Amino acid sequence: ADSLTIEPGSGGPAKRARPFYINNVRPDLKIPITIDTDYGTDVIEVNIGDFSDTEMLNRAADLPPVPPDKLIDVRFVYDERYSSDRIFVDSDKPYEARIRINAPESNHSVTLTWNKDRLEPGKYILKDGIGGMLFADVDMGSTGKLEISGKNIDLLKFCYYEESVIPEKYALHPNYPNPFNPVTNIKFSLREAGKVRLVIYNILGQEVRTLLNENRGFGTHTVRWNSKDNFGRAVAGGTYFCRLEVNGMSFTQKLVLIK
Repeated sequence: ADSLTIEPGSGGPAKRARPFYINNVRPDLKIPITIDTDYGTDVIEVNIGDFSDTEMLNRAADLPPVPPDKLIDVRFVYDERYSSDRIFVDSDKPYEARIRINAPESNHSVTLTWNKDRLEPGKYILKDGIGGMLFADVDMGSTGKLEISGKNIDLLKFCYYEESVIPEKYALHPNYPNPFNPVTNIKFSLREAGKVRLVIYNILGQEVRTLLNENRGFGTHTVRWNSKDNFGRAVAGGTYFCRLEVNGMSFTQKLVLIK
């Protein structure tokens, strides 16, 4: 008899129908997120509201295993046991969920879009899932689009916060402890993402140590200084100055190292 070979096509998302009773839940805010890739399009959804049992709702929306690699599939993954194309978030509690993107190739481009008009800035954040190495945190209330490309972009993170996590202003906060020996923490706040240069100077104005010279996202960041210079040598006790430069602004704080 003749054999028949079936090759999967580009296809669309392979997901089961949603449980009927979940459709009766009325969220205060529904956020569809469209994900366009080189291999197709999928949609996931965030529901924000006064839900008494978000764990039950999220489990009820659980999906079957991820389809073959030749299909595009995007879903939320949580608790390592459940995954769904939508999540339910209690508006009174912070929440985060990973977003897994399954595509035929690891090296591809992805565009996420959503309607930002109803989203309060600073409360709905997209992160890259690997500590900001791929892109700076994205405030979904300030922009409605995220474009990323390259390898290892299969895992993102959605975060919801009760209060805005965007600082009201730029600031370089006093280090702590101060005086210190030999390590101190230097905290700074960014209203917007930008190229950050954080440098330690001695009382003669000479550069001692460059702590940061890189892009950082909005929010509050902390960097440690171990009282060593750019060559790894321990510096002498005394007064030093920490200078923050970002987005055309600069801030300075005095540090005292005791030995």
